[in-house]
Amino acid sequence: MAEGYVRFGPAMLRPLKGFPQPVTVHAVEGVGDLSKWRVSSARVRTRFVGRAAESAQILALAEAAEIKGAGGCAAILGEAGVGKSRLAHECVDTLRARGWQVIVAECSSILGHTPFALAKAVLADIAAALGTEAMADVQKVLPAAQSAAIDVVVRGVDGANVPDWASLTPRLRGRAIVAAARAIVSHWVGDRPTIILLEDLQWADEASAATAEVILALTQQQRLVVLATARTGGLPVWLERRAARIMPLRALERDAGMAMLDQMLGSTSRLETLKQRILDHTGGMPLFVQEVCRDLVETGTLRGQWGAFDLAADAATLGVPLTLQGVIASRIDRLSRTEKRLLQAAAAVGPRVSDRLLQSVAALHEKIFGQALAALLAAALLVPAPAATMAEQGTHFFPHELIRQVAYDAVVSSERDALHGRILAALETATDAEISLEHLGALAHHAMMARHWSRAADYATAIARQCFGQAALPDAMRHYESAMKAVDRLDPSPVREARAIDLRLEARLAHANHGKVTRWLDLAREAEARAAAIGDDLRRVAALAVRAAALNFCGAPMEALEVGAHAAAEAARTGNPGWLAYAEYGLGQAGYIAGRYREAVDNFSRAQRRFTMDGATPPMGGSAVQAGLLCHMMACLCFIALGDEAAAAAEQCVADEMASQEDRPLAAIAAAFSRGALLVHQGQIQDGEKALADALVLARRHEVNLFVPIIASHQGLALLLLGRAEEAQETLDLACTEAATYEHRSAGLRATIYRAMIDMAKPDGRASALEAVQVVSRIARQQGFDPLELEAQLVEAALLGAAGDEAGRLRGDVVAEEIGLRLGAMGTLCDTRRHIAQLLKT
Repeated sequence: MAEGYVRFGPAMLRPLKGFPQPVTVHAVEGVGDLSKWRVSSARVRTRFVGRAAESAQILALAEAAEIKGAGGCAAILGEAGVGKSRLAHECVDTLRARGWQVIVAECSSILGHTPFALAKAVLADIAAALGTEAMADVQKVLPAAQSAAIDVVVRGVDGANVPDWASLTPRLRGRAIVAAARAIVSHWVGDRPTIILLEDLQWADEASAATAEVILALTQQQRLVVLATARTGGLPVWLERRAARIMPLRALERDAGMAMLDQMLGSTSRLETLKQRILDHTGGMPLFVQEVCRDLVETGTLRGQWGAFDLAADAATLGVPLTLQGVIASRIDRLSRTEKRLLQAAAAVGPRVSDRLLQSVAALHEKIFGQALAALLAAALLVPAPAATMAEQGTHFFPHELIRQVAYDAVVSSERDALHGRILAALETATDAEISLEHLGALAHHAMMARHWSRAADYATAIARQCFGQAALPDAMRHYESAMKAVDRLDPSPVREARAIDLRLEARLAHANHGKVTRWLDLAREAEARAAAIGDDLRRVAALAVRAAALNFCGAPMEALEVGAHAAAEAARTGNPGWLAYAEYGLGQAGYIAGRYREAVDNFSRAQRRFTMDGATPPMGGSAVQAGLLCHMMACLCFIALGDEAAAAAEQCVADEMASQEDRPLAAIAAAFSRGALLVHQGQIQDGEKALADALVLARRHEVNLFVPIIASHQGLALLLLGRAEEAQETLDLACTEAATYEHRSAGLRATIYRAMIDMAKPDGRASALEAVQVVSRIARQQGFDPLELEAQLVEAALLGAAGDEAGRLRGDVVAEEIGLRLGAMGTLCDTRRHIAQLLKT
């Protein structure tokens, strides 16, 4: 029973209590170092049957890769226990025997959401295959950012200690990881036939998706085949899109199932009826067949050895549970109390567990622990990890996730909290100064399961911050949400509420960067309500200001103005200069969007003085100089709309000077944006387009995402005025896409107006253009985007005039004139009319 798992010494005679004569015994020298798959296949001793068609498809894909120099991707889908891993490994072993390079990466059911877990597993295996020196040589030729990505993601170096990593923005870090992965995989594959096996992709993390996609793209350029397994319905979209073959795996046909049983049990005719019952009972599911056979052996129904069994007695029925889980549970129930306790502790830890951690959690004496572990190995309920690929000796894992789940489900709920608490304590004791994301993930999981809510929140927040720092924004959002839920499980207190509020204000950064402005708004509302409930004025004002800022992107201008004014008044009352300046800046933005330009300029002026003269600290990060520059940028845009060119130029002059002193990307982006808008207003279209193009490049490079649709809209108009219609279309399409992604309502509406202007000179495009601007005009009028309604009315009037509807043209022009006079937006009125005239002339 222990073959393949436990190494025994030579036979010796030893006197044992209770035996009249010395007994032959073998000393246990240690556990084997075979891999999980090789040990499992050797232990079960089943023939590989019933998968000839699927094997042929996979091997044909591999043969084509060798011949054509380009491979592909295949996926094996099926329910748990149907034999996905067996099929995959049989094919991989066949290719390995033919000289193929092999990499195997598995996803974890517990740590599957750890950012870049799958990518790291692939890259770490390649690094191990290359060796330390070769890997170092590869890193030397990579750009600094990509080399830093390997140090942080694969080697687990603290990013704060890697200057080339610390200087990158979150999204640039994500791009560096993807680029580094592509370079390393491509280098390792070279011109050699290679297969990468990705197992259990139903648990793949989201952050690895981009890395996985570039690896899949390499299959079209090199002799690379990617083979994946996943449970039915669990195949990630990124693989489903590229898989050349998706093979649903079903239970074994009757003949194949019988061949499997002949191999396992033997071919005596006395077993024929029993085999038929086994196949009827299991439906031909391979793992179910194996577990039923083990159960029959353990209960004494069968006698002999694997491959040569006979019935110990006639059996009218199988006498085993109806389900695979039930069979596994019955086998676990036959363990001793100590063995069962050890198995359950291992199941709570996760798919893999080190002996040191397991012994600590189980609190067993070394000798008793060794005996219990040997019994679990002999029963094939645990298998040893291959020593060659594990950093720590003495690591074991479950041969199948179903076995772990059944063992864990047997732990009564009243004992689970304590069990996870012991695991958490053991992990915390073993924690070094530098904690990897995987270790943090384990700490967070066990703290959550142990209901240690405060620590669970701490660990989840730490993971969220690291995710944000690596641009794994979906993972960051998920872990922030976990942290907030954990805090909410704490006993009510002002301290708990303060913590909940701060988490929501921090989490909104991840949601805003990922384009989830609505969730940003919801978080601010929740924080504001909770701060009001505990009478925390400072936090309430902060949340109010954050809510007002969100409304500038996804709300109606009138609501943004109302909330912004309230935030500024409350910040003034509480006397916090930083939040007051932040609120005034946000109120100025709301005024600009609504067309209240004079009021907006006054608010920007007050905020600028507080930041640059009164020493107010920007509460959401960045320098005071940068915050002041943003105020000058917005004031310049307001004066352009008002038609006050001299005032706009004066504001721009200050913005340019401040940008030259401030070595930050946002400063350069802001100054270039308003400079480009001013130049276009002054009729210097070519220079204006160049400034806007520079601003857009910087905004995209440094992921100042909420600026992108705004700048792209203005650059698209400039390109259109220069007669570069195709480039204008591409840029305005980008603006619309980015505005939708980041829920930037006003930028999306403006880009739609400018796209309609592209079709103004095309007779066949005027009907759709007219329909588009009429929709924008209606939305702008209903929601209070007065400047956008002005522009839309002018474009609509021009389109009606071009279609011969002179009355409609006059009506639209009058409405636009009235809006312009009411807002004082003579600059917008004159500029838009001039641009329309130029486009109609061409």
